[in-house]
Amino acid sequence: MHSEVCSISHTCLIVSHGLLASYWDAATGSGDTTDVAVPIFYCVRHAVELALKDLLLEYHRNQLGKEEIEQHDEKANTASPLPEDVLKKLSNCHQLREILGAVQQWLPSYVGLNWSTLIDAIDRYEQNYPDRFRYESIGALDKRTGRREVRSFRDRIVIPFRDILEQLDGFMKQAAEMVSGAELRDAREWSALHDLAMEWESLACDLYQRGLL
Repeated sequence: MHSEVCSISHTCLIVSHGLLASYWDAATGSGDTTDVAVPIFYCVRHAVELALKDLLLEYHRNQLGKEEIEQHDEKANTASPLPEDVLKKLSNCHQLREILGAVQQWLPSYVGLNWSTLIDAIDRYEQNYPDRFRYESIGALDKRTGRREVRSFRDRIVIPFRDILEQLDGFMKQAAEMVSGAELRDAREWSALHDLAMEWESLACDLYQRGLL
C-alpha cells in the first residue's frame, strides 16, 4: 500500500486537531486561532487531497495486478487501470472537486455523500484557488486593478474549524482509516482504503503463486 501517502494524510489530520486544541479551549469555548488559521486549514485540505489520491493509486495498483494475473492465465482482460492521462493529471492537480470526480468515476461505490459536503465547505474559503492557503498571493484577476496576481486574503474571514474538523474526521474514517489487530476483528465496517488494501493482499498472494511477484 502507498503507506507514505496514507501516513501524511493522517498526520495532517492529527496536526490540524493539535493546532486547534492548542489555541482553542473547548471547555470554555474561548481562544484565538488567528495565528494558526492558515496552517490548520491547509492541513485539512491537504488531508482530503492525499486521501482521495491514495484511493485512486491503490485502485490503480490493484487493477494492474489483476491485469497481470489475467494475462498470465490467458484469460480475457477485465481489469480497468487508470489511463495515463488520469495518472498524469493526478500528479499535478490540486483541485479537490476534480480529484473527487475521478474517485466518483472509478470507485463510485466507495464515495460517501458527506465527501462532497466537506469539499464544498473547503471550497467556500478557497474559492476555487487551492493555493490560497499556501501562498500570500494567487494568480487571480483583480477586477479593480486588472492585476493577475492578488493577495490571498484581503479581508478578515471567520472559519468554523470545529465543524470542518468534525466533517474531516468522518471523511477520514470512511475513506482512509486503517485498523489492525483487535480493532480489525471488532470493526463492523472498513474504510475504502482498507478495503482496497485487503484486496491487494489477496492479489499479491495470487501474483506470488504465479511467480509474478
